[in-house]
Amino acid sequence: MNALINLKLKSAPSTEELLASLLVDHDEPVSVSFVNPYSYQILAQRPDLLNALDHLYCDGVSGAKLLSWRLKCKIERVSFDMTSLAPIFFRFSEENNLRVYLLGANQKEVEGSRDSFLKTFPKLNVVGARNGYFSNESEMTKACEDIFSKSADVVIVGMGTPKQEEFIKYIKSYSNTGLKGIFTCGGFIHQSSLKAEYYPYWINKLELRWLYRLLFEPHSRKRVFKYYPKFLINLLFSKDSSWQ
Repeated sequence: MNALINLKLKSAPSTEELLASLLVDHDEPVSVSFVNPYSYQILAQRPDLLNALDHLYCDGVSGAKLLSWRLKCKIERVSFDMTSLAPIFFRFSEENNLRVYLLGANQKEVEGSRDSFLKTFPKLNVVGARNGYFSNESEMTKACEDIFSKSADVVIVGMGTPKQEEFIKYIKSYSNTGLKGIFTCGGFIHQSSLKAEYYPYWINKLELRWLYRLLFEPHSRKRVFKYYPKFLINLLFSKDSSWQ
């Protein structure tokens, strides 16, 4: 169950190498996602989605430490938010004139996030901002066509696991799209709709983002109490060879 996901975590490139790969021509876009104990368990059961992802990172401090211990190699915490990869990516996009498309949350939130990002990164070229809700495959097709028509270089997808990875799989079924990269971002678009810096300074300083979300995001509580203990038990006691 864990072999493919653990292999991708162990082989993830540095963020510098990852961003540099966006400037290299590929037959298809570089696809990247980020896992926590909840999404780890969902994706471990979906090899079709894992096969659609080129790189996978651990997005939590505690999870990265536990995985480093269990897998006997250094697993860095990398998350697509303002405490980690997002500002680095936005600056890189400004410097290299990348055309960015935002997909996720509801329409008001994704447009609010776009405006928040542009306040901090005024040279960021956001060519599209669409909500992440699809009632059928036809609407997903139209979203892809909009992305292609705007000649987007990178798509940031924030729809939660597994929907965001399913979208990656779907858009990668097209050929000659011109896309350079696709990144998932979970709830980042929703969180950034009012301001780019979602977490208070002291929460970031003490690395208590998990507690902040537990207190202020009701949907996170179910995931924490249902999935996190299962992940911890599997990580600590599983005899599966994939943990080697």
